[in-house]
Amino acid sequence: MDASQIPDFARQVTEAVAPFLPVLEPVLGGAEKKIGEVMAVAGLDRAKSLWRTLSSAVMGHDDARKAAQEVSQAPDDDDAKAALRLQLRKLLTANPGLAEELVSALGGSKVVASGAGAVAIGGSVTGSTIITGSGNLVER
Repeated sequence: MDASQIPDFARQVTEAVAPFLPVLEPVLGGAEKKIGEVMAVAGLDRAKSLWRTLSSAVMGHDDARKAAQEVSQAPDDDDAKAALRLQLRKLLTANPGLAEELVSALGGSKVVASGAGAVAIGGSVTGSTIITGSGNLVER
């Protein structure tokens, strides 16, 4: 993964994991039965897969662990999520292999749109016109 893509990828991973950290953090910390108490929620399997990949790196890094615990206690807190996103960005930058493992955990899709007007396509696009920006007028 290109280093310029890591900040946006860290944001995507944070957004996928944050809502489920109150369940995932205790589950992967040894309380396996906790997951049985939770009804299936859209995104939970994806978050579980990401957290399984991330948890040892996060728990082995003091600041990242604290940030994950903060999000676990307040998953809707934007400041807590920003702190976790920063820690994930640092972990992914220091360990590019972890980023590749996360891509695999996501099913191999390596789609990252980064920057204003960026477009991410997870497959192929043919016969289409992609227009970005604002105030564009398309005439046929």
